[in-house]
Amino acid sequence: MNELIVTMGADQRLVGTLCMPTEVAPKSIAFVMLNAGVVSRIGPHRFNVKLSRHLATQGFSSLRFDLSGQGDSAPPSALAAASQEEQVMLDLRDALDHIAQTTGIERFVIAGICSGAVAAYFYAQRDERVIGTWMLDGYTFHTWQSHCIRYAGKVSRLLTRDWSSTLAKIKALLSSDSQQVADEVDYGSNRQPSKIEYITAMQSMAHRGMRSFMMFSSDIHWYYNYQNQFVDAFRGQDFASHVTTKYLPTTDHTLTQVKDQTYVIECIGTWACTLAD
Repeated sequence: MNELIVTMGADQRLVGTLCMPTEVAPKSIAFVMLNAGVVSRIGPHRFNVKLSRHLATQGFSSLRFDLSGQGDSAPPSALAAASQEEQVMLDLRDALDHIAQTTGIERFVIAGICSGAVAAYFYAQRDERVIGTWMLDGYTFHTWQSHCIRYAGKVSRLLTRDWSSTLAKIKALLSSDSQQVADEVDYGSNRQPSKIEYITAMQSMAHRGMRSFMMFSSDIHWYYNYQNQFVDAFRGQDFASHVTTKYLPTTDHTLTQVKDQTYVIECIGTWACTLAD
């Protein structure tokens, strides 16, 4: 493989690493990887680096880059500054444009963890060049079964505590959803879609042929907690057939364990090959 440090955007202030295959024939799809929260473009525990290099062995080019004001990328000028969320969209456009101009590739998969998954979801709606997304701990929605698992876990934890207050806490837990706000996933965005909005967006992207691979870690078990939750939440929706899901009940949100990184990377590589020509 060949890795190059690149700058991009109209003012060349965005910095990334372009990784291109050299040992196998290049495919006509490139991956784009961005920051996970405040972690630089290398990804948590260098996950993006490892993923890029694995994909290169399968013929996929990739660009891992820092969003404006993160890692090695400079912030936008005061005159050019947009809202934080809009700036992410502009940065992603610059990243895709750079790959297209450099390699000629015009089809892309955006890969993101948490806030990066949010960015992938919103940007994919804007740009038809995006033919796929990989997301770890992105948006999802409860089902009756996930609620049951969630509350059973809460009751179980309460039963291990001081019995003097346990019964009162269980009663309050069952009579209301007072902890809903505290239990919501912080996606780093205030644009969390309603279920109707989500269905509409996913249906539109599916109609143009876009496919998604969604993984969910154990760290959001109160929100996503069994393998078929996504299927159950969107049963009967056409777009569901364009979505591959995998629940990782022993994997944490930042892929700390090397064995988990290896497994996830291999899964992504296998899925990516189903997108290629």
